[in-house]
Amino acid sequence: MEEVRREIDLEGRRVPYLIRRSVRARYLRADIGLRTGLRVTLPEGLNEARVEAFLRSRRRWVLRALTRLERLASIIPDRSLAHGTTVPYLGATLTLNLSVGSPARAGRVGDSLIVHAPRRTRSAVRAALEVWYRGEAARVLGGHAREMGAHHPLPYKKIVIRDQKRRWGSCSSNGTLSFNWRLMLAPAEVAHYLVAHELSHLAHPDHSRRFWAKVAELCPGFRDQERWLKRNGVSLVL
Repeated sequence: MEEVRREIDLEGRRVPYLIRRSVRARYLRADIGLRTGLRVTLPEGLNEARVEAFLRSRRRWVLRALTRLERLASIIPDRSLAHGTTVPYLGATLTLNLSVGSPARAGRVGDSLIVHAPRRTRSAVRAALEVWYRGEAARVLGGHAREMGAHHPLPYKKIVIRDQKRRWGSCSSNGTLSFNWRLMLAPAEVAHYLVAHELSHLAHPDHSRRFWAKVAELCPGFRDQERWLKRNGVSLVL
């Protein structure tokens, strides 16, 4: 996919953007990402001269989205995932020790996280890390669920680890508990609270007073963890 960098003036602000030509694109479209910035996808054969008019017609959306991303960037860490940099794990900080190898895998040794990836690129390292974090989520959150579920008792069917964009957890009507693997990037107390929250839905499938009383029974002081997640949840990314 061919890419070129350009700039445009939108209401007095110079906005850099990336043009990507795609043989599969059917129409001109734009997207804005925290790490990618503004990108415009241009169908093959469509004149590049169309791009500026397209962006100007959507300037309010572009400027609002960029302002929002700037706010997020102030609290979201810019992790390069390079050798020697660090990643969070349940309140601890692990140093990445990278090596080239296949298949991709990762494992913890003390305060180091040994990562084997086919290439030392950010995307390859991130893919290996996600697999490791998913495995840790199944182990840690599953352990919390078994312990709390047996003690209270709140039997569940199974645990599923997902890559949810806007949810940290859920409880289905058939007793399946789903959790976001990114909880492993949060303090351990926050992960524990999410398990208590979803388990409590087995007793009360709502957010009634009885539900919150059950959460408090499973996780005393849970309000602190709930507030932490609301303030900092957006920063739980690799």
